[in-house]
Amino acid sequence: VWLVLKGMRLLTKRIVFIVKDVMNPNERPIKLSAGRSGFDVARRKIYRMRRPVVMEAVELRALFDLEYLGIAIPGLDRECLRSEDLLVEDLRHLDASERDWEHFRELKTAREARIRTLARFLRQREEAGHVFWDDLVARQERMRGRRSEVLRAVATAFVCDHENVFSILDALQELSDLIQRLPEKDSRWVRFATRGGTLQKVEKLWPLIAPPGAAPERARILAVTLDRSHRPMRRHLGVLEEALKKSSDLQDHVYNILLTAGEQPSSWNEQMIAVRCVQSLGMLDLKGYERVIRELGCYEDEPKRALARGPRL
Repeated sequence: VWLVLKGMRLLTKRIVFIVKDVMNPNERPIKLSAGRSGFDVARRKIYRMRRPVVMEAVELRALFDLEYLGIAIPGLDRECLRSEDLLVEDLRHLDASERDWEHFRELKTAREARIRTLARFLRQREEAGHVFWDDLVARQERMRGRRSEVLRAVATAFVCDHENVFSILDALQELSDLIQRLPEKDSRWVRFATRGGTLQKVEKLWPLIAPPGAAPERARILAVTLDRSHRPMRRHLGVLEEALKKSSDLQDHVYNILLTAGEQPSSWNEQMIAVRCVQSLGMLDLKGYERVIRELGCYEDEPKRALARGPRL
């Protein structure tokens, strides 16, 4: 009898608990069992879903936004940079792999090389009596008060290789450097034949690519070299040939393209703003999703993850 009464007492308490739980589900206590996963597991699942899209947005912005990479724009004070750590902070928050870090280091190195090419070209034009900013203001007086905006647009157009402005300068420099490394005279080269009209292209471009004092006979040596051991560089000939159809003076051609880009900075900067918005909204969406999951999953008591210092670009 005693066991029956004890069983009925336990059963009654269980029924009361179930009724209260059904009637007031909001008062149901949440017990954190030992097997319950922490926020780090939830975070990994969030990143598995959202991180690839955000990483693509980060790369898109890094391709076009020099300041995001921490690169100063020629003609602007370095203080104009909002921060050199914007990309670094984003990569750390995204737990970027070493492969990702190496990719962005290579991208930054390539962009820095293009900016040095732009700075050198503008300096050469200035030595020849063409100051870029003065020439631009002379063509468009209304740009006088928009220096930062204009120079940012010009730098963006150059690193994006707008109308092959970088490719033209790079082709001229690469071919000129190759010519200087070639022998002055070598009869062994005469018996080699060139392919695909390479010699004709080189002879046509020789006045543009040859350093001062270079003998015309070296054009054949260059053509054979391009055919036999430097085939990837033959694309430079095509770039220069295409540019010659538009102007006989390639330096002036590049300069005028940059001036035209500077006359229309709004179109460049509006696209830059759009790219920045996409990337920034992607990061905000990821952080906001983390915050929501932390609140809904009752993970507030768990310490927030501190960003490690990690590598740098």
